[in-house]
Amino acid sequence: MNPLSTGLARRLISGTGALGVTMVVWSVLQILAVPVFLSHWGTQHYADWLVLNAAAGLLALLELGINAHLGAVMMAAAGRDDTSGIDRTLSLALTLYAVTLGLGVLLLVGVGLVWPTPLLAVTAPDTGAAGLVLALSILLLVPRSILGSVLAAFGRFPLATYLGGAQQILGLVAQLAIVAAGGGLLAAALAQLAVVILVGWLLPVILIRHLHPCIRFRPRPARMEEIRRVLYRSGLHAVSAATGPLLLNLPVLLLQRLLPDGTALVLFTTMRTYAGALRQIVSQLVLSSAMEMTRQHHRGEAAGLSRLFALTGRIAGGAAGLLAGLLLVAGDPVFQVWTRHALAFDPLLALSFLAVALLVVPGLLGSTLLRLTDHAQTLLLASLLQAGLSLFLCLLLIPPLGALGAGLAVGAAELLAVGLVAPWQVCRRFGLGAGLLVPAFAAGAAGLLLGGTVAALIFHLLRPDTLAGLIGAGLAWAVPCLPAAVPLLLPPARWRPLRDRLFGSVRRPG
Repeated sequence: MNPLSTGLARRLISGTGALGVTMVVWSVLQILAVPVFLSHWGTQHYADWLVLNAAAGLLALLELGINAHLGAVMMAAAGRDDTSGIDRTLSLALTLYAVTLGLGVLLLVGVGLVWPTPLLAVTAPDTGAAGLVLALSILLLVPRSILGSVLAAFGRFPLATYLGGAQQILGLVAQLAIVAAGGGLLAAALAQLAVVILVGWLLPVILIRHLHPCIRFRPRPARMEEIRRVLYRSGLHAVSAATGPLLLNLPVLLLQRLLPDGTALVLFTTMRTYAGALRQIVSQLVLSSAMEMTRQHHRGEAAGLSRLFALTGRIAGGAAGLLAGLLLVAGDPVFQVWTRHALAFDPLLALSFLAVALLVVPGLLGSTLLRLTDHAQTLLLASLLQAGLSLFLCLLLIPPLGALGAGLAVGAAELLAVGLVAPWQVCRRFGLGAGLLVPAFAAGAAGLLLGGTVAALIFHLLRPDTLAGLIGAGLAWAVPCLPAAVPLLLPPARWRPLRDRLFGSVRRPG
């Protein structure tokens, strides 16, 4: 089976496009939201809002990995064309979520009786009520992800992505509208709750019932043995998911603790944000493709899975390499404009972030495929290894090296856990040859050389020092790099037909 057959190519492009569109809109909206909150609420009330959201967000831990496991079960049922299996799995998920929501409600009642305002150090007069409403919103979102798994199992991953993005984006838009109209924290929280109910739940349920009438949304009783089995598998996913926030915040907390002047902390987080664009692009590419590989795995299409794995690695690696070259060269002028000369660009720290992001492309693809196919134990061991090694290396390297030590510590841990363990496990479990990893590394190296060389030439000639200048330099970089990306990212068997379709129609008369 051709890995880029018409139907497969359409699903890959639409899935990746959906992820890209929602990511861009959400990122731009977040950037624009900060001055709106600050100008209407002031620093103190906006800080209260952030604290309330962070505290309420802890309720997301009640998800317990149920969607990760049962979503994989749904994908397996879809691979067998077992629509009744998808419905049965959803019914079991709703039963389990009903129990977790009940626990969450009891927790909210307890918190409502003794709201920890002194502990959270919030000062706005309506923080208690606003916090409870935000907590209720998060509680309702706990089982929301299972709706996306239903749509993905039926091959509607782009629709699931757009619905999830709409709930996030419209929730923030509703908050901004309330804030701009003079509303306080409680009004903004109520607006968020309304969007969660209408867009997060009501709209997806209506669409699923319309598109797939076989899905009945009926919780069903489950045997204790079945519940224990599901909770065990889900718990493995939950532990792996819980290490994510730890890996994100651990270097920050240790930098603040070991180097309390704050300089290294600000440099580390700013550089991580700058290099994060590269990781976001890779993540969007591999998720959409891993969805299709999961489908191929459950249908027994081993040859198609192998080809798509190699092709995805080449595309993601090449795209990451091109962007890494640009980010590395453009870092100094970007930081001068972005931070208004308040923070100097650190090329060594940037190189550590970008190099790791390039080297773990096959690992990110492999770990995503392992998660979607329910290999939770493998992911658990890799996550614990990464978290433990990050802690040890941060304690070892931060005191002498500061922000660079933190970057090297988390990078080395990720290289071992994601860059080595995940590819080895995915090759072993899916019968993939180690040679399938080579296209990602080769395309990444070629992309880095191409993107960095073109960027060095353009930035040397233009020397941009304003936002408009940076935009112009970026466009000038894209002019030669985008056409060159076609043969870099796609094998000749794919880019030659693309060239003929694009330019053959121009030459054809009429």
